[in-house]
Amino acid sequence: MMEEFPPGFVVNTETAIGSNVLNHLINKVRNQPGFSLFDYEKVKGSRHILAAINNTVRRKQYNDLRAKSIETEFILFLSGERQIIKAQKDIGLSEKTRKIGIIIWKIHDAEHILKEIVNIISKEGMILNVHKIDYSEDNGLEEDLAIEKTTMSNLK
Repeated sequence: MMEEFPPGFVVNTETAIGSNVLNHLINKVRNQPGFSLFDYEKVKGSRHILAAINNTVRRKQYNDLRAKSIETEFILFLSGERQIIKAQKDIGLSEKTRKIGIIIWKIHDAEHILKEIVNIISKEGMILNVHKIDYSEDNGLEEDLAIEKTTMSNLK
């Protein structure tokens, strides 16, 4: 288990982000490692995210990443999929995304990375609010099942 969890945030937007913002965010991810983006509405809760973080960090510690980066490995665990294309389809951002989940792996750059992502989204004038993910929230059985799927994907 990690001593300090990477900070997570949710950016809520007024409308779906659309193709322009999506393309800017995808370019940001490609050009600046250190964070993972996902559709927060497709996640079952904060403990689901925490389970994916723990599994990702464990794989990294044992130099056993299935993906080329910790950012992508997290998306694999969060989705419970083994293939990146399926994981992105399952949990990744789309033009219809309204709640953007952000996990920042470079903890010392967290504030800077968050500001850059918020700036990309706010150029379209759609941000309702930004809040930090509370990893202690419990969303019941549905979340427990998602955590089980996340954990089982570690065994594959």
